[in-house]
Amino acid sequence: MRVKVSAPSRLHFALVDLSGDLGRLDGGAGVALKFPRTVVVAEENDELAYEGPRADEVVPKLKRLGLKGKVRVIETPPPHAGFGSTTSLLLSSAKALFELNGIPVTSRELAVFMGRGGTSGVGVAAFEGGGFIVDFGHDAELKRRPLPSGASLTTPPPYLRLEFPEEWAFVISIPHKGVYDERREVSEFLKHTPIPPEESALTARIILMMIIPSILEKDLELFKRGINELQKVGFKRIERELQDEKTKEVCRTFREVAGSAGLSSMGPACFAVVHVTESRVIMEELESKISDVEVRITTADNVGARVF
Repeated sequence: MRVKVSAPSRLHFALVDLSGDLGRLDGGAGVALKFPRTVVVAEENDELAYEGPRADEVVPKLKRLGLKGKVRVIETPPPHAGFGSTTSLLLSSAKALFELNGIPVTSRELAVFMGRGGTSGVGVAAFEGGGFIVDFGHDAELKRRPLPSGASLTTPPPYLRLEFPEEWAFVISIPHKGVYDERREVSEFLKHTPIPPEESALTARIILMMIIPSILEKDLELFKRGINELQKVGFKRIERELQDEKTKEVCRTFREVAGSAGLSSMGPACFAVVHVTESRVIMEELESKISDVEVRITTADNVGARVF
């Protein structure tokens, strides 16, 4: 028997509230992408075996499941680059093993087993059903202070999902490797949080009054403005300031050429959203202006992980 799981990556637009004064922490907004993807295959085996990258992170978590099978990673986004590769790799590997062993499991259960969704719930929700996602954070009594998902023990938060317009395309930069590992992420969270409540309030206002209505009404220009405004406030402003000069230059060029630019998660991946009919021209112009960075076109994934 053989099971294949293909899961979307995601862009993370912003964390909403790292203040916690209203009794909840985190919250996030983002979208699932058709590319890059995580693809894994699980096959019958007398014991647990794993063939793929980041074995030191993945194997200990898989062992706790107590399931047999060989997991082989076919493709996965670069780690710590802004595409949610850790969540997609862990959930895909676990999902493949559960399916191979004939055990039904929900995406939320997978996230709990594999320790994901403790900060943003966007990656878990992208795996579950794709689309545009806003999650509503965690009870501040349970999560005492802001920390990245890998260092948080809380469970995935509730979320809202919307279909993302099929006629919009994302032009994305794909770094060969990420800048931040988990240890550095924890350090930056501890250093720069909590965020002043007024900045969290502005982040929430931009998402509620610009990003969400732009998707519902398919207003591309409003969406672009919303993405640009998110870069200026809250933890997203700090994430941008922490980038190296190359990433800052890439994001500036994206905005000059495409009219908007966002940093996904803690970077260094940058993105712009454009109408699909103009995406190739914009990608080619970006390629002519940016060196040493791969630029690709993708669209939103409104389905989530697929099992074959």
